[in-house]
Amino acid sequence: MRAGRINWYNGATNFFNNEGRLLANASVGEVSVSVPFNSSGQIDVDQGTLRFLAQYQHQDGTLHLNGTSVSLSSELVVHQGEITGTGTIVGDIRSSGTVRPGGSGNTGELIVAGNYVQEAAGALQMEIGGLQSVADFDRLTVSGTASLNGTLSVGLLNGFVPAHDEQAEVISATTVMGSFVSTLGNPVAPDTYLEPVLQTMHVVLISHPAPPLPKLFLSGPSSVSETGDPVQWTVTRDDFGFPGAVDVAITVSGADDEVTAPVIVTIPAGEASASFDASPVHDGLIDGTQVAVITVAADGFESDSADLIVTDVDYSDLRILNVQGPATAEPGGQISVSWSTGNLGNAATAGTWKERVYLRSAANGLLYFLGEVTASSPIAHNGAVQRQATFDVPVRGIGSNMSVYIEITQLSFPSLKQSGSSSSSVFFPLRLFLTLPNNQSVALPEGTSGSIDVTASGEINSANIVRVTLTSGNTDLVLDSQTIELGHNPNAPHQVRVGFDILKDLIAEGDETAVLTATADGYESAMLHLTILDNAPPVLRTSTQADRLDENTVYDHAVVAEFFVDDDAYHGTYEFVLTGRDAGRFDVQRQGDHYELRLNGTFQFDAEVDAALSVSVSVRDLNLDSVQTFGQLNYVFPIGDLPEPDLLVSRAELSDGPVIADPATVTVTWDVRNNGHDPVDGWSDRIELINEKNQVRVSISVPHTETLAGGETQTFSRQLLLPPTTSGRFHAVVTTDPDDVIEEFTLDNNNVLTSTGTVDVMPRPFADLVIDDFSSGSPTAVQGQSVSLSWIVANHGIGITDTANWVDQVFIATDSQRSDLRSLGSFSHNGVLSPGAAYQRNAAVGVPTDLVPGNYFLFLRTGGPFEFLYTDNWSAGIPVQITDAVRPDLVVTQISNPSTGAEGTTIDVTWTVLNQGTVTTDAVWTDQVLLRREGESSVTVLGSFTVVESIDAGRSLTRTESVRLPSGIQGSYEIVVSANSGSRLFEERTDNNQRTSLTPLQISPQARPDLRIDTNTIVVPAAADAGGTFSVEFDVLNLGTAATAPGALWFDDVYLSLDDKVTGDDLRLGRLSNIAALAPGQSYHQVTGSVEVPILYRGDVFVLFTTDADNRVSEWPNETNNTTIRPIHINPFPL
Repeated sequence: MRAGRINWYNGATNFFNNEGRLLANASVGEVSVSVPFNSSGQIDVDQGTLRFLAQYQHQDGTLHLNGTSVSLSSELVVHQGEITGTGTIVGDIRSSGTVRPGGSGNTGELIVAGNYVQEAAGALQMEIGGLQSVADFDRLTVSGTASLNGTLSVGLLNGFVPAHDEQAEVISATTVMGSFVSTLGNPVAPDTYLEPVLQTMHVVLISHPAPPLPKLFLSGPSSVSETGDPVQWTVTRDDFGFPGAVDVAITVSGADDEVTAPVIVTIPAGEASASFDASPVHDGLIDGTQVAVITVAADGFESDSADLIVTDVDYSDLRILNVQGPATAEPGGQISVSWSTGNLGNAATAGTWKERVYLRSAANGLLYFLGEVTASSPIAHNGAVQRQATFDVPVRGIGSNMSVYIEITQLSFPSLKQSGSSSSSVFFPLRLFLTLPNNQSVALPEGTSGSIDVTASGEINSANIVRVTLTSGNTDLVLDSQTIELGHNPNAPHQVRVGFDILKDLIAEGDETAVLTATADGYESAMLHLTILDNAPPVLRTSTQADRLDENTVYDHAVVAEFFVDDDAYHGTYEFVLTGRDAGRFDVQRQGDHYELRLNGTFQFDAEVDAALSVSVSVRDLNLDSVQTFGQLNYVFPIGDLPEPDLLVSRAELSDGPVIADPATVTVTWDVRNNGHDPVDGWSDRIELINEKNQVRVSISVPHTETLAGGETQTFSRQLLLPPTTSGRFHAVVTTDPDDVIEEFTLDNNNVLTSTGTVDVMPRPFADLVIDDFSSGSPTAVQGQSVSLSWIVANHGIGITDTANWVDQVFIATDSQRSDLRSLGSFSHNGVLSPGAAYQRNAAVGVPTDLVPGNYFLFLRTGGPFEFLYTDNWSAGIPVQITDAVRPDLVVTQISNPSTGAEGTTIDVTWTVLNQGTVTTDAVWTDQVLLRREGESSVTVLGSFTVVESIDAGRSLTRTESVRLPSGIQGSYEIVVSANSGSRLFEERTDNNQRTSLTPLQISPQARPDLRIDTNTIVVPAAADAGGTFSVEFDVLNLGTAATAPGALWFDDVYLSLDDKVTGDDLRLGRLSNIAALAPGQSYHQVTGSVEVPILYRGDVFVLFTTDADNRVSEWPNETNNTTIRPIHINPFPL
């Protein structure tokens, strides 16, 4: 149509439905539509104006403007489809479709002369083809309020790519509210993202090298007592609209054993914050004030950290003072020591402790324990006690120059310090000592072999060898060595044990004396006197028990016993004499260094005739004048079989693994052998499966009814069912006859056997996540900036991961052993990983701004799926050097505000922010305007304002904003401005970002009504009868400075009360609604009807009058004067 009007006159319910194309080409005049209009087709406004005089509903399709205009009579609701092109739409728009200023592939401005509301399903598409003028990019101009939601799509035209930090104002409105839920189209070019920044009247697209992340902010108390209650912390998100729930990971580092916190806290969708408790840990240690670092992190957010100082409890502080020892002392002697024990803490001692006394070497600092004193008497703050004790001094290791050292230990109560103290030097001379071990007697018989300990005092080691010479003084005492060296044995360098023999001569010479002497250069010599006792008889000793002789067995010179005699101890010759019933059956033959008792020929033993063979063996000296027997052994050789059985487990094996089942079954196979003669039956075996933690997971008993003959071996096998979900590496332990049912006498020490191998058991095939590669893009990084990382995680296991989601975590530590770990970020992995498969991840993590410059190591940890025993998923450390950053430094230099204001109204605040740093600001930050009552510390946020402009070093930025004062306050206040609130901008300092205005702000109340009961108009009888009736009258007066709102409704209540306060047990006599609105000074009159007095009331009571009983009228600050009382006497009800 070129001009004219579309009219429709067939009823009010009729409408025009456009499913095709409407072309408005009004070169002169306008095209108007006077009927309700629905469009799901195409509308092109090529020239002039298209005016809708009735409701226009855009169901679908396209409305295209070509530098033209559309005029609306009511709100245009866009259900689907799009509005595109350039021009003006006069009226309000509510869009769930797509709005595309300029159209696809072209830039232009679309003006909405009204309000623009974009719903959650709506989309706004913006394209940028340059930044030379506003014509180079799309713009949406709204004369009213722009309420934003849904999606913003961004794109570039004509090959244009903006430089980082360049910006374009794409939306202009009187007021901008809400925010976009998501931004589509990024990256618009390699390493280039467009971020919408919402301001009060504008939306600006800013180009960034990486998508800016919203930030988490952590707040909470700065300190807590170690024995205090948990303290509440709050984590806040700053993304617009708070879309979707956020799982925030909480880590505690630094003094992480002092504070516990939940691992995860969730911020619900639509909520800005969530709270959690940080609980102090009373560890019983006196470790002073500790600092725990609490960090919050979440995917897609910048993390934040804060310190929580954990203060210690009152403590005692024990010290050892004024230690006194002798100038000289003897090794092996005693030493007397005195000292004082003082308490320098802020609490008295409250338990027991030990004070241990040592000798400390001046040469190497080694300590030699002398003894200890147990203390239990309390020592008050700044008190002290004196002590004295005498101790035995050891011989070994005591050097010539020592000092007395005392330490405090084994306290049963907290104390800050357990310090030690030393005395001046104590001199010990160097001496040698000769002693017999184990307090052996110095009187020894002939034929004795013994030993003597040669000990030296002083500090002896492999570098300080002491050569000692020994002499015996008697030829009958023969030493193993006459020259020894002390210091070679690292376990006992101060002592050597020397063996000796005392010869036997069988001559009665009487007791003799042997003097042992030890000498060494630089040492005082030592002597030991020994007495040799005469006529010690020789010793005949056997090495084995007599063999048992089997029944009806032929022997041919079989050895049945062997025995020894000390040949070298005698100065003569001797022979063996066999006597007894069966002496003729045996003879004695020498075999090397021993003698054997043998059968003398071949014999048949008959158990029925010969129950045993008996022989005695004697030795006699042939050099004596008369034959002398000086030793005898008696043997009895029993005849018959060994009666005892002997059960043993000779083999234990497990089935091959791995066993993958749930529940799993493991087969154990074992052999039991009877090594004895008698048969065995009626025993049982115990089978146990034990995991790698030495835990018994399965134990069964296997009873046997079969017979196991002597010398026989039988094989058994059982399947053992493990509990569901069992996982581990198992070995089997088989015990035969665990209950000792079979009598094996001394032969039951071979009943237990452990399997030679193990078997792996798991409920399902395991994955094994291994970090195959972890690398950094640079060996250095700067505080507050990011580090590029790359890693590869592979599945080296035998099964697919049993979960599709886990987290790779990046940490920084102070050394390669992962000390002082601190989380830098977590990166979620989505998708299962098959055996042999891998994934690669590239990511950037931010270096904390508070990290002290120096050398650090980066680590990666992954994990989450079932990995059997292979859960050590750490990477090797990557060395990285952290350097200090050059940063801006914002300070608020000036604040301007009015000196007066009314509560609940707006005021203008102007402030100036100076960058006194050395570089230009490089990020968006937020300034906050705060309100604080004079003399108090708590503040109220009046407004937060995003700053997108950069400030060069040495330059300032001045800003004016309108803020609303809180309602319900009055008095003297201060305006405070905090630059870079939340520290989103990385600064040189943050303690200088806040400034208080020099102009106090006096806040006064707004004019409000003040409703009261007019006490001069109250009519109450002086008395009434219980069970009777009475009525009251009163006026309600407005003594405020403002009228109540027109049409306002409130209630006036009258109560009968036993006291002078309105409480829940009062009897309400009536509720009257207000008769009219009240201007200042106006009143109205209320009269109750007759009210009945309950028969139980009696005596003096009260009538209470309350206006605006439900507090429906805002009267602040006069909300507490609405009630008035009058006494009344109730005459008792006659009974």
